[in-house]
Amino acid sequence: MGKMNRRTAYTDNLLTMLETSTSYRIWFNRIAEIFMSRFEWQNLPDNIPERFIEQSLMRTGSCWLGYDQLGQMALAARMGQRGKPDFYGDPMEFECYGLNGVHFTAHRYPGTEHNFVGVPIWNNYQRTPSYMTIREYALRLALIERTIDVNVNGQKTPRLISGTQEQILAIKNAVKDIDTFSAALIVDNALDRDNTLQVFAQPAPYVADKLKMLSREQWAEVLDMGGVGQPPEKRERLNETEIETSIMSAQATLYSGLACRQEAAKQFNDMLGYNVQVTYREYGLVSNDADDPRPTDREDSNQEQVQHT
Repeated sequence: MGKMNRRTAYTDNLLTMLETSTSYRIWFNRIAEIFMSRFEWQNLPDNIPERFIEQSLMRTGSCWLGYDQLGQMALAARMGQRGKPDFYGDPMEFECYGLNGVHFTAHRYPGTEHNFVGVPIWNNYQRTPSYMTIREYALRLALIERTIDVNVNGQKTPRLISGTQEQILAIKNAVKDIDTFSAALIVDNALDRDNTLQVFAQPAPYVADKLKMLSREQWAEVLDMGGVGQPPEKRERLNETEIETSIMSAQATLYSGLACRQEAAKQFNDMLGYNVQVTYREYGLVSNDADDPRPTDREDSNQEQVQHT
C-alpha cells in the first residue's frame, strides 16, 4: 500500500471513529439544535410542524410548502426538482415525499389538473443545507475533545517499557496499580538484574488548556456561521471594530436564511390566502429589526467597557 493510500485509510478510519463517538453525536446535536431554532414560523397551519420545516432545510437545503386541493389541507414535504426549471433556474414541478414514504408530484402554479400546488423554501440563497457545516464543526470539536482526553491521559507515568519475558507480569501489575491510583511497590531481585528494564516514552507536554481555548474559538465560529454571534465572554475581550465586524458577519449569515424563508412565506400567502410570517429569535447579540443593525443595549454596555479598559 502506497504512502498516500495509507494516509487516506488513516484519515477515513479517524473520521469513522469520530462519527461513531458519543462526543461527535453530542456536538452535532448541539449545533443542529442552534441552527434549527434560529427562525420562528408564525401562523402556520396547525398540521404543519415548524420543526419539520427547519429539519428539512437543515438536512436537505429545501422544503416544499403547499396545498392538497383534493384533500383540502395545507402540507409541507421534503422535495426534489422534477422536470426542467424556468428561465431563472427555479423548479416548476416538485417530487415531494413524506418521512412515512408517501410520494407525490406537486406544481408551482395552481391548475384544475394539479392536486398539489405550492412553493419551495430554500435554506439560503445558495440553496445548500446546513448539514455540511454542522458535520464539519462537530468533527472538529469532537477531535479537539478527543485530543484533550489523550493529552490528559498522557500525563500519567510513561508506558513504553522494555524488559525480559520474566519481567512482563511484574510490569503489568505495576501499570495496573498506577492506573487505579495505587502505589506500585514490587520487590523482585530479577526485575532489573541485567539492566534490561528500560523506559522509552516520556509524558506528553500538557497542552489541554490551549486545546480548550481552540475549542472555544471553534465554537465561536459555529455561532457566527449560524448567525447567532459570539458569546459574551469572548466579546468582552474584543475592541469596538472587532465587535461590529462580528455582528455584521452574524447578521449577513442570518439574513440570507431569513430572506429565503420570508420570500417563500409571501409566495405561499399570495397563492393560498394564508398569513404565515417568519422572524428570527433574538439571542441578545443581534437586533430583530432588519432596518436597524445597531448593537443592542447590552452590546453598547460591552463596547463602553472595552473602550475604558
